[in-house]
Amino acid sequence: MPGYKRDQFGQTWTDDHAGRGGDNGCDTRNDVLAAQLTAVQYRARSRCVVIAGTLLTDAYTGRRIEFRKAAATKVQIDHLYPLARAWDMGAARWPLQRRVDFANDQAANLLAVDGPANASKNDDGPGEWMPINRNYRCTYVLRYLQVASTRCLSPLPIATPPRRSPDPALRKPSSLADRHAGNNRTRPAAKPAGRGVMPNELRKLCHLEP
Repeated sequence: MPGYKRDQFGQTWTDDHAGRGGDNGCDTRNDVLAAQLTAVQYRARSRCVVIAGTLLTDAYTGRRIEFRKAAATKVQIDHLYPLARAWDMGAARWPLQRRVDFANDQAANLLAVDGPANASKNDDGPGEWMPINRNYRCTYVLRYLQVASTRCLSPLPIATPPRRSPDPALRKPSSLADRHAGNNRTRPAAKPAGRGVMPNELRKLCHLEP
């Protein structure tokens, strides 16, 4: 089976999908920014292009972030259940339009978040990576599992040990920005280990039954 590529899920942030915001004349990225930022400002004579706004509490870091289009990567749109992982866990067998709908699922799988935090997450799941914002960790895990269940994707990678790079220098990145950026676009050959949670920790964290 061919490996994951972003265009296997359609044009990035296409408006041509069946979910929330589909066929409304605005691309998905701007739809998510408009819905999840406050004090939103639009480009002159545009009802779609968000040029400024505030992320009051970033889910992954807990910080307040001011978004400006001139520095657009400061706020990125994350797929909670990453596209590359979805490809490996069953989406490779889906029809193209089903993959497009998944990639643009504003209601369940898209979140405006801190750019460096999103880059550190890349295509990981809860078994390899967790937000530094402890108050969001349980919500993150439960949303991940909900997407997996709804889309009939395996959640099993949350129970695998964290992957480790063969290069010891990469195992302890000094900051989120030092970790490789990906924004769910490509799968790196090797990457630093994230700090995930294993099954017993998940049950304790989210008060789940054993």
